[in-house]
Amino acid sequence: QLPTVASGPYVMTEAVPGQSWTFERNPYFRGPRPNYDRIVFRLYTNQEAMVQALKNGEVQIADGLASSLLPAVQSIPNVAVQKVTSDTWINLAFNFGGQDPASKPLPALQDLNVRKAIEMAIDKQAIVDKVYQGAAAPGETIIRPLSVYWHLDIPDDGVIGYDPAAANALLDQTGYAMGPDGIRVDPKTGEPRVLRMPTSNDTAGSEAAGRMIASYLKQIGIQVDVQPVSAGKMYDIQQSGDFDAYIWYWSGDPDPNYQLSVFTSGACGDLSDGCWRDDTYDAIFAQQGTELDQDKRLALVRQAQQYIYDQVPVVVIAYPNWLVAYRTDLVTDLTPVPGKDGYLTPAYSYTSMVTARPADEIGRAHV
Repeated sequence: QLPTVASGPYVMTEAVPGQSWTFERNPYFRGPRPNYDRIVFRLYTNQEAMVQALKNGEVQIADGLASSLLPAVQSIPNVAVQKVTSDTWINLAFNFGGQDPASKPLPALQDLNVRKAIEMAIDKQAIVDKVYQGAAAPGETIIRPLSVYWHLDIPDDGVIGYDPAAANALLDQTGYAMGPDGIRVDPKTGEPRVLRMPTSNDTAGSEAAGRMIASYLKQIGIQVDVQPVSAGKMYDIQQSGDFDAYIWYWSGDPDPNYQLSVFTSGACGDLSDGCWRDDTYDAIFAQQGTELDQDKRLALVRQAQQYIYDQVPVVVIAYPNWLVAYRTDLVTDLTPVPGKDGYLTPAYSYTSMVTARPADEIGRAHV
C-alpha cells in the first residue's frame, strides 16, 4: 500500500514494477530536511541507454555502471565518476568434491602445487586493465577491501605473483608431464588436464576474465573449457559439484564472520564453493568466533585470511569497483558513505539523499 510507512527521509509514493519508483519527502522525518521534494529511481535494463540518459540530462545519477562503459562515460562533459571501494570480489573457486555422489572434480586440484601453479599463471593486473578498464584492483584475500579494519593486505614478499615460468617449473617438479599436444597429463590417472570452468552471467566480467584465464592456463599446459551460464544454473552447479573450477563473486557483511564461515568444512553442501575441508582452518574460524578481545580477534581473522591465501582453495581474481556517475552541473553535495571512496546512493545509509541538492536549484532528481 502506498505511500509506504517509513522513518527515513523519504516515503515511496508510486511504483511502476520493472520501470520506476518514486519517493517523496517524509514530513515526519526527524533528521535534517532533505533538499529534494521528490526522487525518482528508474530501472535501466540496457546500460548504454542509461549512459545516454545521463548524457542528455534525463537522469542526474547513473548507479552501477559496467566498467566496459567507463571510457564513454568519462568523455561526457560535466560528469564525475565515483569508483567505490570494492564491496565484492571475483572468485575462481576450485572443486574438491563431496557435494553429491556424482560429483567428480579433477583429481589434480587436490594438489596444492597445482592450485598454486594456476594462481601463478594468471595475470590479475591484465584482467583488471582489460576486463574492468582499470576500475578494480588485483585480488588477494577473501575479506573485501571495503572492510578496511578486517581486510588483510598480503606483504609484497608473500604475494603469489604472476610468473608463468615458475608455474611451469612447479608443475614439472610435481610430475605433471607435458603431453605431445601441449596439455599436461595427470601422473595418477594418465588423463590430460582439462578444466571445466563455468562463469556466471550475474558476475560482471566473469566470461571475459574466464577467457583470459583459459589463455593463461594454456601456457602452462592446462586446457580450460569455459562454460558461460546463467546465475540460476550456477546455483545448480555449485550444489551438485558438477564443475572443476568456476568464476563467481562474493560480497560480505561489515563483520567478517559470514565470509569466513563459507570456507569451513561445515559449509560443504551449503554455501561452500567447492567443499574444501581443512581442520586447521576450522579451528581458526571457531576461535575467532568466540574471541571477545577485539585485537586478538582481529589477529585471528587475519590469520584465517592468510591461511586461505596460502592453501589456495580459491583464487581471488579482482576487487571490482562499484561505479557511480553523476552530472556535476545538475546535482551537488553528494556524501560518500562510509568514507570518501564510498557509495553515493543508498547502500548502507541514506545520507546522500539528504545532503544532495540541485546544482541548478531545480527541485527534482532522477537516479
